[in-house]
Amino acid sequence: MRPMPWLAVLVAVILAWPSPAAASSFSSRETVPQQASAEPLSPALQEALRLIGKRQYEEAAKILKKALGKEKPTARGYLLLAQAYAGLRAYKNVLESCDKAIGCAATASDKAVAHNTKGIALFLRAGEKQPPGADDLKAAAEEFRAALELDPSLHTTRYNLGKAMLKAGDDAAGIEQLRLYLAVAPLGAAAKDAERMIANPRRARENFAPDFSVETLDGERLDLESLRGKVVIVDFWASWCGPCLETVKYLRAIQKKYAAQPVVLLSISVDDDASAWRAAIAEGKMAWRHSLDDSGRISKLFSVGPIPTTVVIDGEGIIRGRLVGYSESYGFELEDAVRDGLKRLAPAGK
Repeated sequence: MRPMPWLAVLVAVILAWPSPAAASSFSSRETVPQQASAEPLSPALQEALRLIGKRQYEEAAKILKKALGKEKPTARGYLLLAQAYAGLRAYKNVLESCDKAIGCAATASDKAVAHNTKGIALFLRAGEKQPPGADDLKAAAEEFRAALELDPSLHTTRYNLGKAMLKAGDDAAGIEQLRLYLAVAPLGAAAKDAERMIANPRRARENFAPDFSVETLDGERLDLESLRGKVVIVDFWASWCGPCLETVKYLRAIQKKYAAQPVVLLSISVDDDASAWRAAIAEGKMAWRHSLDDSGRISKLFSVGPIPTTVVIDGEGIIRGRLVGYSESYGFELEDAVRDGLKRLAPAGK
């Protein structure tokens, strides 16, 4: 298989950033510029890129910091470091890495990508606060504008700007930016999301789950629309992930306790070995719906970084809980999110 240019992989990684704001459609650009792949990555940066793709963010960050201390600093290196820190949700470090990328960018295009990436980090950090951080949202919009001034062809940055404006409550300006995005990229990666937010700006402020469709191990077709009116637990895991296997007893308990209620449990594996996946399901007695996401498509939609990641969606399609990793409080936090979703079912159905 021909290796992807470094910026194409960078886009894919940005699409997979973990985000409490469910910002799964943020990206760097619709197309990869030719100059981005002109010079190959050094072996150290290639290894870091591989680790980022495997969600081994801490190891990638170590390699990148060491490499950037020895090699000539480049925007590419610092942007990859930003991705590693983003996987760790270390947004202060992401912003610092983006600033360094801006400082040593050789082209306006690379500098624009760095501004866009910094804007995404500010947006995500704003979403971790309740209510969302107004200062971070304002700063994110400024970064997106700076990116567009440097490179107007960075089309999804206009989408990012529109979404940030809607999130801040400026619906008229946000909708205008989204329409400008659709005018130049009607079939773009974020086009459907842009159309939905234009129709209902609330989607930018509420943490709506992305529309998804999967085929289960039993051949059933599931999508978000068909699950409306139910509490949906979407569990991202893998057979080789020790912490994921620790969560199984809690998922099993939830399934048993709420069997008579409108609660659906769906485990989505990121395994690339279907046999190991099926064996782990049988061994763990995981008697609920399962789907294999070996392409990573659904994981990207849900902005999954580290696994396990468990997402709880209410009957209206809004994410009410997002558990990343495993801890002793996992079971309590999961049940709290399920109870919250069940309480909201009556108003959601009116």
